[in-house]
Amino acid sequence: MSTMKRMLVCLTLLSVTLLAQNVYEIPFASKGNIIELEIANTSENENFIGELAIINKPEWVKFTKETNAIDQIAPGENAMARLKFDINKEATVDIEEELVIKILEKSGQTWEKVLKLKVLPPDKFEVFQNYPNPFNPTTKISFQLPSKSEVILNIYNVLGEKVDMLVNEIKEPGLHVVEWNASNYASGLYFFSVQFLNQKGEKEITKKKMMYLK
Repeated sequence: MSTMKRMLVCLTLLSVTLLAQNVYEIPFASKGNIIELEIANTSENENFIGELAIINKPEWVKFTKETNAIDQIAPGENAMARLKFDINKEATVDIEEELVIKILEKSGQTWEKVLKLKVLPPDKFEVFQNYPNPFNPTTKISFQLPSKSEVILNIYNVLGEKVDMLVNEIKEPGLHVVEWNASNYASGLYFFSVQFLNQKGEKEITKKKMMYLK
């Protein structure tokens, strides 16, 4: 099971001082990740009241809330804002993408913080049950790769005869979804087999059943 990633990002408001950028590495398909923003009111006599909002994010990030009120911060005081988010399995791995957070003060002043996020590859090879199952006439087969590898995905009938090859190529790490259209085949029980070549050069093969019902 993937563990959540906790990040601390400091923002200094009213003096508009932001920290240097870092790339935050997030576990694949992880849940309950938290961005913590320390907000410092550097004013000597003004309270800070405002709002924090996500104004740009990767498609594969899902926040519990994209807008959060910032309670009153007294002059010279700090407060912590927390943003909770999950990572979709469909995320592209090992690619840096930007998350833009905007702070809006009640007077109309704004600040932006750009965070660079990168999703780490899955930690293991895994093949998922096709969906839907039973199906008519199409179904989707998905699998995840921990590293770049040659992948072979074959379909077999109940007699063990290969009836179709859906994949025979190098695939990047991450989640892959392949659709099979069985409209030219008889209804009945079929099997799909996904072969992955791991970093040691060893073959890992997973087979699963599926039912085609016209």
